[in-house]
Amino acid sequence: MNYKPQPIKTLRSFEFGAKVTKRTKDVDNQTYQFNSVTATEVVEDEFGNPVAIPGGALLDIRANLIAREGGLPYDDFMESLGYARNEATTGWTPVDPVYAVSLLLDDENTVRTPNDSESRITDIDTQAYYFKTNFDLFDGRLTGNIGMRYVKTDIAAEGYSGADFWQNSETLEREFDRVMLRDLRDTSLPECQAPVYSDPNQPLGYEEKYQRVDGQGWDTSSGPDPSGWTQIADQGPCHDPAFAQWAAFQQDPSLPDPGTSISWLNMWRYADVSTTRNNGWDGNIVYDGTTPLATVNANQFSADSTTNRELQSFRATDTHTYTNWLPSLNLNYAISDEMIGRFSISKTMTRPEIDQLRPGFQLTENGYWGSGNPNTGSRVSMYNTQLEPLESNNLDVSFEWYFNETSMLSVAVFHKDMSNFTTVENAVTYLKDVRNIETPVSGSEIILLAEDDGTDDHGLDGCMPLRATADYGWWPSDPTRFSNDLRDLCAQYSVSKVVNGKGAQITGVELGYVQTYDFLPGFLSGLGVSANYTYQDSQYDPDRSTIDPSKTLPSFPVADTPEHSYNATVFWEQDGHQIRLAYRGTSDSLVGTDYNTGLQGRTWNQGSIWNEGRGNLDLSASYKLNDNVTFSLQAINLLDDEFRTYFTSRELQVERVFADNDVGYQFVAFEEGNPLEGDATRSRTYTRYKVGTTYRLGVNVTF
Repeated sequence: MNYKPQPIKTLRSFEFGAKVTKRTKDVDNQTYQFNSVTATEVVEDEFGNPVAIPGGALLDIRANLIAREGGLPYDDFMESLGYARNEATTGWTPVDPVYAVSLLLDDENTVRTPNDSESRITDIDTQAYYFKTNFDLFDGRLTGNIGMRYVKTDIAAEGYSGADFWQNSETLEREFDRVMLRDLRDTSLPECQAPVYSDPNQPLGYEEKYQRVDGQGWDTSSGPDPSGWTQIADQGPCHDPAFAQWAAFQQDPSLPDPGTSISWLNMWRYADVSTTRNNGWDGNIVYDGTTPLATVNANQFSADSTTNRELQSFRATDTHTYTNWLPSLNLNYAISDEMIGRFSISKTMTRPEIDQLRPGFQLTENGYWGSGNPNTGSRVSMYNTQLEPLESNNLDVSFEWYFNETSMLSVAVFHKDMSNFTTVENAVTYLKDVRNIETPVSGSEIILLAEDDGTDDHGLDGCMPLRATADYGWWPSDPTRFSNDLRDLCAQYSVSKVVNGKGAQITGVELGYVQTYDFLPGFLSGLGVSANYTYQDSQYDPDRSTIDPSKTLPSFPVADTPEHSYNATVFWEQDGHQIRLAYRGTSDSLVGTDYNTGLQGRTWNQGSIWNEGRGNLDLSASYKLNDNVTFSLQAINLLDDEFRTYFTSRELQVERVFADNDVGYQFVAFEEGNPLEGDATRSRTYTRYKVGTTYRLGVNVTF
């Protein structure tokens, strides 16, 4: 017997290719700040004390002036959430935005300042090369492919960093730097140059305001005509004897009473004018010579040119390059004519959203009102051109049984090991002083952490200070008004930073069932069911904050990955007609992105926020009148199930414990843990709303 070996055919095809792309996103998004140049008047009581400071033209636009005619066109507002008609749910009146803008732009005292901080250009250039081999074995029962993909990505981003600094709504320029106030009562420093008043018993407003000692002040001793004034040199750190004696007496009443009082008027020359709205300190001061002089303002004087330094933007640029090797293997094995097993292993990548690659940061500063708390709600958002793409090592194994031509049972097991996922980290920390930035600076460079070094500075020298308006810099009820500790005097900011997370894993099982009951008699033969259930066990890797490395990020379940999710559809299809009733639901899960704030649920405002599990029932139907006309009906969210999220604490300083201090206690972080494991309450509602049921009726005509 002669035997002739047959060739074994395993490789079916070979593929390769290349792709080069260039993507540019150019956002020209200027917003505008509208300010009034109307000088603020100070209202005095019968004794000459300032008691009220009404604003200029902008603050005189009251809500009732721009209310939309007719109010809110509903009489059942919030009723579907179970709230009765009361003062909180009635009387809502939207504004008329067109009329509001006309009031702004038609006012001759309104100045428009552009804010460029939302404008940016991002270029993403990619080169991708791949090859793939398709094969089969065992007489075609085993089929599959193996491949490799190489990707190189180059990113170049340009944009702006921006800051909206604090100034109260009036134009008096009377904000005080609390760190500088510490220096002004430090008698180890040289005395500040004493001001000269024409009448020491009743100083005039311009004499209080302009005799500064920081290099921007003027010697006004020649009188009210600015042409005779001379510049006062920068004296550097110094102390004010009157303020120092008053502060010492306030802390120790056994000391001699200095017989003086301190107010923003006699401290006006020390006000922080570095970021004021109508800043004219680099120019010359002018006076018309006729307007009567006042003791409680300096509105008779003006600068020959002004700049809005309250709102600032400055250029930022950054570049980044990364490469990825992405292998894959896919196998399909036909166990029988009805049963198929599948196996897949791969490495995949997902690039960050292009808007997250912008450079720079945005800062919003709030004022300090004598609370004793250095966290006044000031915030910083930091972007990140250096983001790496999400990489995921994936394993999928599944079994499918097609027990008739239109029915299937399936089970799948999957595992994902992810790294470099994009997240927004949030932490409260101090910042370096950013009031006089002259060169481009990245968000990471401005972070400043307090250190336990045994000094009053605690490593915070050069911080961004708390800034208080008027007398709130030394408010009587403020427990820190005479503190020398920079942890009390520097401002804390809520910092949100786009970063790459360390890693996370998701392991799960999915069960599926689809069947049409075409063996039933008559119209029942159009019935069918499709159902699916997925169980997922997920967790973030333990990780440390990139903002404050002393803080550990929680190892919660992965965001938007509920442990249980399920859906079921009952349908009927026959002769071109169909009806479908579908229900889907999930258990509770960690929020991914809170679109109200842009923060991530995992690190949301010193806590975390969670989605409450919910279900949803939809109905769809169609009726085929003839070959040309079909009517359709959709009812979405039939049960009008509500959406709800809730909050848990991670590091809110609200838990009181014993401490060896003046009050006998201190507040420490309240760490609740994971509510999905019963560690924390689910009762603190953050958002709760309904969207109602949507009905759609349609007709499709072909001709």
